[in-house]
Amino acid sequence: MRWYYVGSFCALIAAGPLSAQEQRQIPEELVAVLLGGRGAGSANITVGQLPPDFPADLKLPANARVVGGMSAGRFTHSAIIALPGNTASARTAIQSALSASGWTIRPVEQTPSRGFQSGGFQNPREFAIAPQVYCTSAGQLMLSTWARNTEQTYVRLDYSPRTPERGNVCERSPMRDSFESIPLPLLRHPEGARQGSSGSGGSSDSRQADAEIEAAENAKELIDHYTPQLREAGWTQVSRADVANASMATFTLKKDGRDWQGVLLAVQFPGSLFRNVSVRVSAAR
Repeated sequence: MRWYYVGSFCALIAAGPLSAQEQRQIPEELVAVLLGGRGAGSANITVGQLPPDFPADLKLPANARVVGGMSAGRFTHSAIIALPGNTASARTAIQSALSASGWTIRPVEQTPSRGFQSGGFQNPREFAIAPQVYCTSAGQLMLSTWARNTEQTYVRLDYSPRTPERGNVCERSPMRDSFESIPLPLLRHPEGARQGSSGSGGSSDSRQADAEIEAAENAKELIDHYTPQLREAGWTQVSRADVANASMATFTLKKDGRDWQGVLLAVQFPGSLFRNVSVRVSAAR
């Protein structure tokens, strides 16, 4: 028996239609395990047709070719569709088809800038077109595209049905509203400083931003630089501590009836221009 090695589901279905003999020669359990180790029993792979759990009223463009799809569990249903032409024309065609089927695009949510404003160290990169999310009362559909050439584009549709326990997946999460309401300030680096790696995170009542920068200012001078920006944002300084190679300041803010605490920290690396800076905001306990 001849066996095929399949590195991913996309590699399997993007190759084009398979003959009945070829379909029998690709072990489904191998594909399922390579997809994430779920096992053969949890993944339903289809070739040449949409997954059975896809919305039945979904209309596709007349020139679309269904390459295949997969359902894994209750919430993961994916389909790959081939359309002639480049990515722009394929997106226009599938977007029109989704609109005709009653799907509406979810507007991109504008998130206020928080934490440290990035500086240099910007590496050139080609960014792919971000997935678009479409909604109906039945659930959510995420659309993404990629092209192997200018003559054909592959469209991936990831469908998540609405369920009683999950609610309306297209509604804005109250937890996100709570997270966005945390008053983490936007801080600008000193003139000439360059930012490298950075990150942020938090929970329902705290947020933190961290950045690695290259700057001529030492730790104490960095705190001196950021402190006026916190004051402009309404924060009141409570304390300040300067030690060898590190400096820290604490702040308080009353907003929307809540008391907030802020911590600003800078650490320098002796003999170099590299510094680590962080700012953390949390609700007073």
